[in-house]
Amino acid sequence: YLFEFDEIADVPRALRTLDTLLATTGGASAAQAFERRVEAVRSAVAGFVPPRVLLLVGDEGTFYAFGRDSYASEMVRASGGDNLTDRYPGRAATPTEEAILDMAPEVILVLGDADARSFAERHPNLIMLPAVVNGRVYGLNPDLISRPGPRVAEGLEQMARRLHPEAFAAGAA
Repeated sequence: YLFEFDEIADVPRALRTLDTLLATTGGASAAQAFERRVEAVRSAVAGFVPPRVLLLVGDEGTFYAFGRDSYASEMVRASGGDNLTDRYPGRAATPTEEAILDMAPEVILVLGDADARSFAERHPNLIMLPAVVNGRVYGLNPDLISRPGPRVAEGLEQMARRLHPEAFAAGAA
């Protein structure tokens, strides 16, 4: 059986399908828990202005990103961001430095280790990007984003906390 993951909702669908295929019942409860976590993130960031976000699959050499037809792109939107690579059709994108300068991301999320200083050192032509200037370059655990499954909910939560820390501060609604 082959699962395809084009959107976040494909994860709980796969869990429920596994119940059917394996004659088990654990997938349904896991799917419900996943959906609750996703909805909690969407609710937490609902009232905030979405920052311009560039989600990169690493930042060494060629820039690889997710196109608008990927569940990772939807993750950026669900976590309260404006995914800048939605302008690229399909599941994958390879933006150039010039395109990234034109996009002017306010937040850069990199699958792997990253921060503004190391990003600027690797990409000196991009040091004036708002994300770099404001120290909003963050690394994310790639396993929580690039491997579709129940842990995508944890990746979504981490992403949302990076984009909207104020939504998750102590005492936030």
